Amino acid sequence: MNLIRFLLSLFKSRSKIDDEKKFILHEVRNQQRDLSIEEMEFAANSVFNTLENLPQFINAKTIMVYWSLPEELPSQNFIEKWKNEKKIFLPTMHNDKIVPRYYSSDAVMMQRELGVWQPVLTKSYRGKIDLSIVPGVAFDMNRNRLSRGRGHYDIFFRKNKTYKIGVGFDFQLFRTVPIGWVNKQLDMIITPSKTVK
Repeated sequence: MNLIRFLLSLFKSRSKIDDEKKFILHEVRNQQRDLSIEEMEFAANSVFNTLENLPQFINAKTIMVYWSLPEELPSQNFIEKWKNEKKIFLPTMHNDKIVPRYYSSDAVMMQRELGVWQPVLTKSYRGKIDLSIVPGVAFDMNRNRLSRGRGHYDIFFRKNKTYKIGVGFDFQLFRTVPIGWVNKQLDMIITPSKTVK
């Protein structure tokens, strides 16, 4: 009987989290649709300018950063700016796990799982990543990240020691977001007008 009560409470809790995630996703998507290209680039410049002045970035030799999708905070200009100064890696998927691959000017890019562009001819990197810059559906003031649901970054972060910075638009930062036991807390979140440490 106790087991049945526990399973029912777990189901209700899971259902509540799913409802909260749907609400937040709906709110974020509505605001993303209203952004112009100029507004997105302005937000990206603000976020990455803040990031570039952090000691965690200045001292980092190896950086993993996402190649942005159309609705995400644009990252391509940042990648191009630093590709010759830092070792830049992009997250790629292999056997449903994130594997960093080196990015360079002559990288051959291909659109893969979830529509993400990835370098396909460079070798997988198994060494230390000093700094990881990650997107998200939403973030909160406790440095939690709401993902698209598969937990790839969370799995990677549990197995790899790296300084984790979430980046996004101001409307992606909430007071709290629903999280599960698999979610890995970030070290910092940066939006155009806020830095959460």
